[in-house]
Amino acid sequence: MGVKIFFLTLGLLLPAPLSAAEGSLPGQDLSLWWGLPFGGILLSLAFMPLFAAHIWENHYGKIALIWSLMTIFALINFFGFALTWQEVAQTFFHHYLPFIIIISALYTISGGIKIDIHSPGTPLINTALLGVGTFLAGWIGTTGAAMLFVRPLLHINDHRQMRVHHMIFFIFLVGNVGGILTPLGDPPLFLGFLNGVSFSWPLQKLGFDLILVAAPLLLLFYGVDSYFSWREGHSFRHRPIGVTLKGKYNGLLFIGVIGLVLMSGVWQSDISLNVAGISIELSNLLRDGGLMLLATASWLFTPSEIHKENHFSWEPLKEVAKLFFGIFMTVIPVISMLAAGREGALAPLISLVEING
Repeated sequence: MGVKIFFLTLGLLLPAPLSAAEGSLPGQDLSLWWGLPFGGILLSLAFMPLFAAHIWENHYGKIALIWSLMTIFALINFFGFALTWQEVAQTFFHHYLPFIIIISALYTISGGIKIDIHSPGTPLINTALLGVGTFLAGWIGTTGAAMLFVRPLLHINDHRQMRVHHMIFFIFLVGNVGGILTPLGDPPLFLGFLNGVSFSWPLQKLGFDLILVAAPLLLLFYGVDSYFSWREGHSFRHRPIGVTLKGKYNGLLFIGVIGLVLMSGVWQSDISLNVAGISIELSNLLRDGGLMLLATASWLFTPSEIHKENHFSWEPLKEVAKLFFGIFMTVIPVISMLAAGREGALAPLISLVEING
């Protein structure tokens, strides 16, 4: 009964649209209340792990589903099942599914590579490792780069007493900043690529910004790490560095991922497949199918000891899939409001980011 009352209350708060253009949501008629579920899931992601960690760890999937259902039920209530199904199916097949497939491929392939650095961590080695990880994050994804480089960083610094700053800068650089280099690095950039943005656009437009942000952070890290290393009495003298790379052939699979993504952006086929009323181009089907084959090949042919040494687990991928399903569903009306431009409820926000606004 409480759930029914909640959705009834939500329905009363959401003003009915004046008109619905056939085949699409009327973004110009949607009020800011439609952004409530999207804001709710983002706030849940930000604060529940801090203030309700136990509940979040055990029920994050259910929480994401609740926010999703709020959006879907409200859409059905005001626009009917047919239009809601079209919006949900289009979002699922054109955006969510390709996103999960490429994340899965990058995560699986990176999990098949093991980097062993045979040298204690010094400020210079640590900074170099962060720099390489930041660059590669744009090509193998921030998730893949994090999985690939976090354990070597922790391992070579296990003799250090002060290591908290290692993870802080790692999250800044490898987990975030490095992802802006290509559509493979960051989800929003990949979604932009799926909607027609050039593969090289991030590199051309954001490459200098990457240097502008990453270089000072790396210099700052080197200074902080040098200070703590000096306080702990560690020597800065040069030591021979040995690097062992296991699962090297997975690097070829990464090249295959890049090739498939580029193919889907360059080759526009007239052939398409109708799935649940949604048209999916042949080039996109081949890309997603190829990515799944590459991920499967990596999983099958990578020795199990590499996965064990990497502590490989599907749990992070499951978490991403559940949470991003909620994000993709709740953002549907928000995208429509943004598409309405200055005629929509988000006009003040749009005016702030428009070049001539």
